Amino acid sequence: MKVDVSGNYDEHEMDKKEQLRIWKEKERERELTENSLSENLRTSTLAKIQLNEPIFHISKDDILNANATNSFELLQKIDLKIIELAFKVKPAKLDINGVNDEAIRTLSFPLKAVYFTNEFEGLLSLGDADKEFYYEDNLEKSQRDNYFNELINYYVEMKNQKMISLIEDGKKAKRQKDFDKISDIIEKLEIQNDELRINYIKQNIEQFELK
Repeated sequence: MKVDVSGNYDEHEMDKKEQLRIWKEKERERELTENSLSENLRTSTLAKIQLNEPIFHISKDDILNANATNSFELLQKIDLKIIELAFKVKPAKLDINGVNDEAIRTLSFPLKAVYFTNEFEGLLSLGDADKEFYYEDNLEKSQRDNYFNELINYYVEMKNQKMISLIEDGKKAKRQKDFDKISDIIEKLEIQNDELRINYIKQNIEQFELK
């Protein structure tokens, strides 16, 4: 930055930086506005959250009428409402994956349980189980173990013993065929996992009536 003989910053240089900041802000708002009109529910909702625009509500009837076979849209909406709550606690730029996990961890246990188990199963369903269970060193192993212990606590509350067993098997997996087996199992458990998650939501319905 240029400085004049009196030691003051060059005002023209400052104006250019301010103009660039304003331009970037307007570009971001334009992009978010465009995304808010998307037909993709996740894309449009994440944009609206950042624009502080209202999104859908989750009602008691929405929850009570849900079951494992028709729950996909409801679970997706609950996931997005949880992101909205976390964003209000810790506003930050959202990407397609949503908000930073640390922001989610400021929320109640039931909300965290639904969000993190849904996220974990979604990642496993991509077929890359090794990426979830692999670690490079002892520090990374410790971080992984803490994460898995957290997930196990959530699955205990959901009474999902099969996912607890799957995590324990994943921690012991060494060969590619072990990880492939986990990917096969998660696919077969999809309906049961959704059913147990919906039951858990109904048991904690006051936490999930999200305005």
